[in-house]
Amino acid sequence: MTIKDAINRNILPNLSEENYIKICGELGIVITSIENDKLNNEQLNRLAHDNRIIALMNKTRFIKNNAKFEKQYQEVVDAADKIVSDLEGTSVDDAKEVAEKFQQEATQGKQSYEDDVLHYSSVKTDLGLDPSTLNRGQQNRMNNYNQKMEITSGKLKKEYEKLDKLRNQKFKTAYKTARNQRRIERQMERISKLQAKQGVIASKQHKILNAVNEKYRAKKESEIRRFREEQNKIQEYAKEKIRLNNAKEAHTSDLEATEQEIQELEGKTGLKNAIDKFRLKHDRRVLSKDLKKIEKQEKKTESVFKKYQNKQNLMKAIREKGIVVALSQQLQRPVARGLVA
Repeated sequence: MTIKDAINRNILPNLSEENYIKICGELGIVITSIENDKLNNEQLNRLAHDNRIIALMNKTRFIKNNAKFEKQYQEVVDAADKIVSDLEGTSVDDAKEVAEKFQQEATQGKQSYEDDVLHYSSVKTDLGLDPSTLNRGQQNRMNNYNQKMEITSGKLKKEYEKLDKLRNQKFKTAYKTARNQRRIERQMERISKLQAKQGVIASKQHKILNAVNEKYRAKKESEIRRFREEQNKIQEYAKEKIRLNNAKEAHTSDLEATEQEIQELEGKTGLKNAIDKFRLKHDRRVLSKDLKKIEKQEKKTESVFKKYQNKQNLMKAIREKGIVVALSQQLQRPVARGLVA
């Protein structure tokens, strides 16, 4: 099987040909092409048990398991961009400010996920993720397993070097050839035991990695849900603000035009002028009343959205700082006083 075939079958991680030639060379496997040079089972096994390859396979699984987030974060960013775009040319400055802040947070969320993918490595104590993803016990165990994996991989490399040396020996007598063959078999048994030990270590690593991945996925799914909820709230708020602003501008314009017409009729006599003046004053009262309703509705809309923002800010502070600090800041009280109370 070629290395390219092994990559396509998810046996090996997707690396450049240059990297594979280098790693294979260090393992005593001579190749010039990952597409054309075939590896036997032993060579493929030797390559697959290298600790660097194991770490990269863990990264491949992490990316595959969380691939959906790339699309979901992009959808959130696209929605945020559209909200900001829809508000361009309007005079609803507070909605613009809220939308632009959301756009920034959505972009940061997407960048955070991309950074996680870029820096993820199972040979790191924190995997390259948010350190809180691993608890202290998991960090210590993972660090211990990584050290054991590295030591075992180093021993395997030395044992393979001994194996290659034995295989390269040539003897003239059948007795010496048979004795060397027995040595090769014993060497293969030592290698097999080390690979089995490596498999046990890897299974313990995977147990932690699976638990961490579940926690990471739950965290990202929660963030996506919050983004989508906030996106919907901001869209509704922006839409309502634009509607009220347009209605306010239209009523203000009509009220000013009506007031101008009333001023033009001042001092004029006659039945027609009196009727027109009466009608215009009635229109002014209706417009003024409707304008006050619009302004009242505008304040109510802003108040409801402000309460939603305060709740979101409090929940964010709780996630980042803990409930005691977050609540004390919300109430503008020292933490100690809050605890005593």
